[in-house]
Amino acid sequence: MLESSDHSLSQLLISRPDRVLKLVFSFGLLMVLGCQQKETPQPEPPDSNASQEKRSQVQAQRAENSQTPQKVMVLEHPNFVFDAIFSPDGKRVVSNCFGETVYVWDAATGEQTGTPIDVKKMDCLLFGEDSDTLIVGNQDGALTTYDLVTGQKKGELFKDPGPVMSAALSSDGQRIVIGGIGSTQVWDLKTGQPVSQKFSHLGPGAEVAFSPDGKTIAVGGWLKKAFLWDLSPKHLPEKTCVHKGSVTSVTFSPDGKLLLTTGDILNVSDSAAKEKDSTVHLWDVETGKSLGDAFQHQDSILDLAFSPDGKSVITSSADQTAMIWDFATRRPVAGPLKHEGFVSAVAFSPDGKFVLTACSDQTVRIWEVATLSLSEEAAKYDLEKLKQDLK
Repeated sequence: MLESSDHSLSQLLISRPDRVLKLVFSFGLLMVLGCQQKETPQPEPPDSNASQEKRSQVQAQRAENSQTPQKVMVLEHPNFVFDAIFSPDGKRVVSNCFGETVYVWDAATGEQTGTPIDVKKMDCLLFGEDSDTLIVGNQDGALTTYDLVTGQKKGELFKDPGPVMSAALSSDGQRIVIGGIGSTQVWDLKTGQPVSQKFSHLGPGAEVAFSPDGKTIAVGGWLKKAFLWDLSPKHLPEKTCVHKGSVTSVTFSPDGKLLLTTGDILNVSDSAAKEKDSTVHLWDVETGKSLGDAFQHQDSILDLAFSPDGKSVITSSADQTAMIWDFATRRPVAGPLKHEGFVSAVAFSPDGKFVLTACSDQTVRIWEVATLSLSEEAAKYDLEKLKQDLK
């Protein structure tokens, strides 16, 4: 069933269990690989009194042991955290725990609120028309909305959109791009109808993004390519941004002129040779041509996000760190934000005062940006030297 991907996935399963679990889960292949190398204990539900007391004790202990001025709030989960996002008003954090459960948190206090939402085979989270409406997509072909005030399901957005591997809203909130297996399509949220052709691609569209002006979409997935498609009536030819391995994130610069992508190595020969794809790749949106690399980590970069003012970028990596960078100079300004596992997702709060990091160590952490410092080692950052050191 896995065919040519068999050996790559098996090798990654040993070296990067959280990354593989997410990717494999997305394809519904958990029963193929078994994933038996580690069984994660299942604690009490996070809203129970016992679990709440445990989380409070852990957070208090970590704060007591901390020797740095960094202010960080730790949100404990019962399993790997694949993704986490801020609500548009910045008052909530919503997390995807192992593709099975949605947790909602008070961003100011770190307290879990409401009842966890069970959504099997979940691949994406995003907010809808307001901070009370959550949209959850899964591979069974559903985009479901939930009212976070009542905790109740509101309904399905579209009829048969196909497997939902990823989704993103346009800046005006009127359209949504859905990345699926084999194709990507743009839909109108008011009419519930598709407003673009199906853009075909081999494999899953695991990452999607709208350009700020809503005229272009970017799609990335497992098959060593990111695609740029024009949404004008002319449907101009696609532009292809070639990677060494899978594409782990796609993000447009605030001015819409650049596409930023990150990738991972899924090739067994490259992995054996310790080849890594550990930088952010820059592409010209108009031409699709490469403009070089930036923001080096020691291992694959799994996610990135811009600050609201567009001046900073935060990256997360399989090297168990996150970093904040000055976008203009391409140099680090804060970090590394250290974790105990692969950092799968990052985001800035809407006011830019906080960042969150989601991690395979079963936590989401909320950091106050003003308290973050740059380590002495990170201050010596030299992209070209790091590239040579990693060869």
